Amino acid sequence: MKQLSLIIFLFSNILCAQIIPFEGKLLDNKTKEPIAYAHIQFKNSNKGVSTTEDGKFKLVIEKKYLNSEVFISCLNYKDTLVIAKQIFNKDFHLRPITVQLKEVVVKKYEAKKVTIGTIKAKKKTRHLHRQDTTMIAQFITGNKIDSSINYLEKVTLKFTDRIIQQSKIRIRIYDRDSISGAPLNDLLSESMIVIINRNQKKYEIDFTDVFVEVPEDGFFVVIEKLIIPMNRCFIAPIERSTYPRYTSEFNKKKESKDSEKSKLLSFEKYRDEVTLYAPVVYLSEKKEKHTDFGNLYSLNSNKWEVYKKGYILPMEIVLSN
Repeated sequence: MKQLSLIIFLFSNILCAQIIPFEGKLLDNKTKEPIAYAHIQFKNSNKGVSTTEDGKFKLVIEKKYLNSEVFISCLNYKDTLVIAKQIFNKDFHLRPITVQLKEVVVKKYEAKKVTIGTIKAKKKTRHLHRQDTTMIAQFITGNKIDSSINYLEKVTLKFTDRIIQQSKIRIRIYDRDSISGAPLNDLLSESMIVIINRNQKKYEIDFTDVFVEVPEDGFFVVIEKLIIPMNRCFIAPIERSTYPRYTSEFNKKKESKDSEKSKLLSFEKYRDEVTLYAPVVYLSEKKEKHTDFGNLYSLNSNKWEVYKKGYILPMEIVLSN
């Protein structure tokens, strides 16, 4: 019995040594200010995390991942690929992208607007459940009514998130890669953060003050998922979870305190695999009348893929001149 307890104790210590908190902080290379909501994704893995408002990040990983490559991306900053140990327990600086402001010509004109799409559609619930899925992007085809109506004024989205009381997303606008058809470049330099409340259904995002000029050949409206503590929810609490990856190793020793400790450590090891991140995203079946909607894409492990053929993100978009 003593030998068994010793084996369990040693195994627990080994397991504990293999699992470490991977944390650090991202800062602007010029201003030294913290960078909020940057994505840190382990290459060829579903492990990832976003920085909080103070630029900090924390993720429980196996120690072996310190030698893996991580991809860091954020609005207005240059994409960066580094070895995990380079940002482990350190302040890491990102280089901002220089944004060239376009000249604004003020002239007299007749105000025009056009509305595309609708949020009044039969919806199917879909979670952005994959840990490595950080964005979902809906392509909006080029405006065929009037070429002068090319400024984004408003986007209306609909969420009904019953998972947690409140969650947070960021809205981004992209142009289109003429070869692959996938999202390519950010058209928005402002950080448009939206807080999703459980009892609020409709969200209107106003772009009139940021002057987003959309390309004639179309653009993407993008929902960026933030992998932050505020948005986290689990498949089931550890006390009643039956997730096999971390229970099968210890299900024969549930009465043992050492076993429960080992189970807890194992839960930390597989935490990311049993974690969902709000909000809930609704998709609609694409109909013949949805002529303004193209493919729906998702960004998985920093690669754009067609997400669901035959589905669209229900949204209403107002363009003006």
